[in-house]
Amino acid sequence: MSDNYSETVKDWSLCIISYSLNGGGAERVAVNLSNYYAAQDYKVTLLVFRGTGPYLDQVSEKVNFIDLDVRKGRYAIVRLFKVLKKIKPSVILSVVRNSNIYVGLASLFLSKSTKVIFREASTLNEVEEMHGLKSMIYKCVMRCSYFFAKAVIANSEGTKQSLIGHGIVRSDKVFVIGNPVLPENLGELRKAYVDDDWLLDDKYKIILAVGRLHPLKNQSMLIKAFSEISLLCSECRVIILGDGDEKQNLILLSKKLGVEKVVRIMPFQSNPYPYYDKAKVFVLTSYWEGFGNVLVEAMACGVPVISTNCPGGPKSILMDGAYGELVDVDDYKSLAKKIMTCIVEKDNDNMIEKAKKEANKYSVKTVAGLYEQVMRCE
Repeated sequence: MSDNYSETVKDWSLCIISYSLNGGGAERVAVNLSNYYAAQDYKVTLLVFRGTGPYLDQVSEKVNFIDLDVRKGRYAIVRLFKVLKKIKPSVILSVVRNSNIYVGLASLFLSKSTKVIFREASTLNEVEEMHGLKSMIYKCVMRCSYFFAKAVIANSEGTKQSLIGHGIVRSDKVFVIGNPVLPENLGELRKAYVDDDWLLDDKYKIILAVGRLHPLKNQSMLIKAFSEISLLCSECRVIILGDGDEKQNLILLSKKLGVEKVVRIMPFQSNPYPYYDKAKVFVLTSYWEGFGNVLVEAMACGVPVISTNCPGGPKSILMDGAYGELVDVDDYKSLAKKIMTCIVEKDNDNMIEKAKKEANKYSVKTVAGLYEQVMRCE
């Protein structure tokens, strides 16, 4: 990383771009960084293609919010270019792949003095699963768009290697920085009251999962594991927080396995921390992850963590199992055993304390400082 940089980044105007404000990790990154930099007296614009989603209410009044209101992709580049030409940002930080592609193409027509930086949120596993020709075209478009970025911030080493391996970007342009996950008011958020009978009764042992209800998140693996646990632990309960098209399939699976009364699938929560605070164990079952914000949230709240050893960030966040357990993808029987071990284990305080300390690396303040270093690079 070059040591040559401007006297102060605060003299710059910063435009952070996300595709929407839905309840995903990238959208949270956009809001967290926008709010933080605005609080530090940056001139910040948060620009989104579709201004909808649960994070909309969390955008600070200090942030200049712009909704392109794009409903059809063919209008995206023209509208984006017109807005960027008007606000003339010094730095553009695009945080998710869909917006990166549009920003890269639009940057062809922007001033050369505008610095464009992309954040890459995930490995290219999803692109690889596309039909052969579609995958080739998509990667070709990515290469063209990412060529115009001054730097690319990968949220994990796995994401970086995926970008390089597919020839999307040169290795010298990629910096690995974890996600800005933990807010400064974490303690206050954890103490928030939630009117939930399972959370309010200490007899229940809560197994928690948080994430959008999508096949790649593989929450069915947790439900299968819990069908075995429920036979051994009558006080155990599963809470899954998230929205998505997979909800009905998960409900049907719970009924099929006879655990529908002890599995609760709840909507997205803008403040999930009270649930972490009451959980006995946190479980992530994804087929792949770009990073894994929810692992950091659980670690910070002192919850024992179990994750699939999937491509992406989890293995790195958990330091190969030093801060939490890893299981093979779809091995629900091993998952069931590790969940039971976490529930009955009395001597895991040392790991929990180490995990809490490790999670602090991903505070918004700490990570925003690392992003700032990249923004300063000449």
